[in-house]
Amino acid sequence: MKKFVIRRLIQSVFLLWLVMSLSFLLVHAVPGGPERTLMANPRITQEELDAARKAFGLDDPFYIQYGRWLVNAATLNFGLSYKQNEPVLTVIGERIGPTLQLGVAAYLFSLLGVPLGVYAAMRRGKLGDNVVRVVTVIGSAMPAWWLALMLIVILSNTIGWFPQGQGDGGIGPWFINLLIPALTLSTAEMIRFSRLVRSETLEVINQDYVRTANAKGNTREVVTRRHILRNSLIPVVTLFGSFLPTVLSGAVITEVIFNWPGMGRLFFESANARDYPVVLTIVLIGAICTIVGTFLADIAYGLVDPRVQY
Repeated sequence: MKKFVIRRLIQSVFLLWLVMSLSFLLVHAVPGGPERTLMANPRITQEELDAARKAFGLDDPFYIQYGRWLVNAATLNFGLSYKQNEPVLTVIGERIGPTLQLGVAAYLFSLLGVPLGVYAAMRRGKLGDNVVRVVTVIGSAMPAWWLALMLIVILSNTIGWFPQGQGDGGIGPWFINLLIPALTLSTAEMIRFSRLVRSETLEVINQDYVRTANAKGNTREVVTRRHILRNSLIPVVTLFGSFLPTVLSGAVITEVIFNWPGMGRLFFESANARDYPVVLTIVLIGAICTIVGTFLADIAYGLVDPRVQY
């Protein structure tokens, strides 16, 4: 276990460096720069543009900018936002609350896929199983942006539960401001959970120890709880870690469509404004969340399944 943790930590450090390097290269390869916003002002002079580039450090050679970014990131000094002229951590800190609200709500919704998968597996070939399978196939074929737009059109223009830009009607501001974006964000994960749980449950049902438990006269509830669910849910643990980046770093498409003031929308706005420090910091946060989520999923997998050897 100790060797596994040390090996993963070394791999994580290398992976973070690789992500930071590629992100820095791609961001600076995009045409234009932070001074593009200033150039929109017809009264600005070339001297003012040069002063802005010098203040941003953009007149330094590429390798100096890259080295400065690595050193500052290692000391948690992410600099100032070009757009807002405030510390990057302050700008991001204002968006963490809404992102956590949306991410946690979406995570809870995604867990509904677990009982759906169990329900479909226990009724294989019957009406309930067929309904769940059809719904998951349709849901997996719908892009997140299309689903978000359809929910807005149906719940706002048709039913009236989702007044656009207002929170004073329908069935309450909380439903309007959080529930619909969370449902949109969680749909893909919910479908993944249900399909994986269904396939794993069907595989476990055919195992010898399940048939032995039934032959001993155990009730259906006991066999399902102690033998089927306990073993069929083990692979699902690995999927929980993959959802952590969405919970902590935001979802760009969902937040932009629903005008949600989270980190995903901040990333979109900063990318358009060429606000390099904010973009790179959000990418770094997403990479850290992905690595940590995968690491925790590996640890949890070994804890719930003693057969796993690190």
